[in-house]
Amino acid sequence: MRNNSLKSWSVAWRILQTRARNHLVTFLRSENRWTYYPTRRIGAFEGLEHRMLMAADLDDTLSEAVILGAASTTPTIISDQISPDTDVDMFRLTVSAGQVVDFDIDTALNGAGGLGSYLRLFNSEGNQLAFNDDGAAPGENIVGFDAYLRYTFPIPGTYYLGVSNFNNATYNPFFGDGDIAGGSFSTGSYQLTMIALPIDANDSLSEATSLGAITPTLTHPALSLTQILT
Repeated sequence: MRNNSLKSWSVAWRILQTRARNHLVTFLRSENRWTYYPTRRIGAFEGLEHRMLMAADLDDTLSEAVILGAASTTPTIISDQISPDTDVDMFRLTVSAGQVVDFDIDTALNGAGGLGSYLRLFNSEGNQLAFNDDGAAPGENIVGFDAYLRYTFPIPGTYYLGVSNFNNATYNPFFGDGDIAGGSFSTGSYQLTMIALPIDANDSLSEATSLGAITPTLTHPALSLTQILT
């Protein structure tokens, strides 16, 4: 959840309207539920009969994702928090073909009393490609509550990374619903680091460095080539 008051409290409705005979029907989604509201027509205007002020998660879907930019060997670092327990933070990134990218969550405690983080990686169509609950990043010797994910991207393009707590691991990345509330270690601050590994430019047959042709060389200075051959 982004740390600002506009995200914490707002009239944040996603509106779907349809006509039923001569009446306008409005369905509003906030957090993880759709709610039906009859809508009355007032001249050329349409007004909702009910309004509500509520907390809203404004970056929990692919369309609302926070931009991380292109993955590179220079780390991109984001500090954020999961709060409340149903909060999901969605991030958008771009990669080149063949890039290997690390996604690392770090928390102050990496254990009991802090956030039990969870990472989900999606393609541009919202299909989950990979996930991680607890993992040790390079240089870390302890597997605690922090998530870590390394992924090789065979296809260039736009991808999405979702951060949540480990109890809330099956949310819908398109609509932001399906959240699971409750559970232990479900809120807390975290730091996300995204970094691409250096590309190895000569690790395949097609990229091999030429050593040239092999030529015969005398290895014993006291013997002639004829003596060696006989």
